[in-house]
Amino acid sequence: MKILIDGLNFELARGTGIKTFTRSVMRALSDNGHQLDLLSDQVIRQIRYVSPVDSYLANLQTVTPHRIGMKQRILNSLPGVGKRFRGSFGVQDPNLLESLTGCPEWGCLDNVHVRPGLFTKSFMRSNLGLGMQPISSLPDVEALMLTSPLPVYLPSRLNVLCVHDVIPLSHPWLLARWEFVAKSIGTALKYGLSRSDKVICVSETTKRELIKRFNVDDKKLEVVYQPCRYAGNTLTLTPTPTAAVADSHPATGQAVRCISVLFLTCLT
Repeated sequence: MKILIDGLNFELARGTGIKTFTRSVMRALSDNGHQLDLLSDQVIRQIRYVSPVDSYLANLQTVTPHRIGMKQRILNSLPGVGKRFRGSFGVQDPNLLESLTGCPEWGCLDNVHVRPGLFTKSFMRSNLGLGMQPISSLPDVEALMLTSPLPVYLPSRLNVLCVHDVIPLSHPWLLARWEFVAKSIGTALKYGLSRSDKVICVSETTKRELIKRFNVDDKKLEVVYQPCRYAGNTLTLTPTPTAAVADSHPATGQAVRCISVLFLTCLT
C-alpha cells in the first residue's frame, strides 16, 4: 500500500515526541512492505539555476528547531518575491538527507509532495468553519496517515489520524494564547475525528478524552502505545517475540507488536 505521511514534525530540525513517533511509524510501515511518501508544506522559493530538490534541502537546513508560530507561518505562506515550488520529487539520495538531518528514515520514503503553506491554510479554513482541506493530484496514494491533528484529508481514500493527547483542551492553563490554540486544535479534532476511517490513540486516557469531549464512536479508536524507539532490523531481541517474551516484558512486547498493529489494525 502507498501511504502518505505528513511532515509537520518530521521536517523539524530537532525532535519532538511526535517526530520520534513519526520516525517509528515510518520504519515500522516500511519494514512491513508499505511504500511511503511525505507530505510537506514547506514554502520553497524557486531561485534561478537552483533545482527544487536543492532548494528543499536548503530549507531543511534553515528550519527552526521547533514549530514556528502561526503568525510567522501565515507570513511564510503569503506570496512573496519569486515563484513558490509546488510539486513532487523522488528521494534520490537518502544518505545525504540523513547526513543533513540525522534521520535515517529518509530511506523509507519514495517521494516528497510539496504543497506550500498547506497546513497553515487548512487551519485557517477549519477555524472559519469551512471544514477540512482536501489534498488533490495524488492519484497513486492509497491512504493518508496524519501523525497529529491536521485539518487535511484524501478524498475517497483511507484516512488515519493519530492523536497523542488533548492537552490544549484538558489543560489550557499550560499554554500561552490558549484560546487560539484550544479553538484550532478542538476544531481540527472535530473535523478529523468525523472524517477519519480510523483513529490511533497513544493511550487509554486519550481515547477516553476523545469519547468524552467529541462523542466519537469507540469502534473507530485504536490504542497503540508509543514505543521509545522502533529499531527495525537492528533490534537485539527476537523480531517477533513469543507470547512468553511479550508477557514477561510488556513494554518490549508492546513496542515490537506496534510494528504490525500500528497500521494494519486501521485496515479492518
